[in-house]
Amino acid sequence: MSALHDNNVARLPKPSRSKDNLRALFDYLEQHPIIDIKRTAADLGISYNTTATAVRKLQELGILKETTNAARNRVFAYEDYLHILRQGT
Repeated sequence: MSALHDNNVARLPKPSRSKDNLRALFDYLEQHPIIDIKRTAADLGISYNTTATAVRKLQELGILKETTNAARNRVFAYEDYLHILRQGT
């Protein structure tokens, strides 16, 4: 699990601002591997649009996958992390 973490952290781009929302979202994913944008934004204390942008970037990096095919109320999963958790069950 730590190898997955280290590999994915290395894939994250270097932050261009003092507050690294992408890294905050990634850290959040390790506690909540299945997310929706609205609740995640509220939990992290950042705007919906900022969260949506970070989610889109993590999708582009192959870290997050959308699990719904809806235009609204989309759900995303950190599939590689969930796969490791499911191996023992």
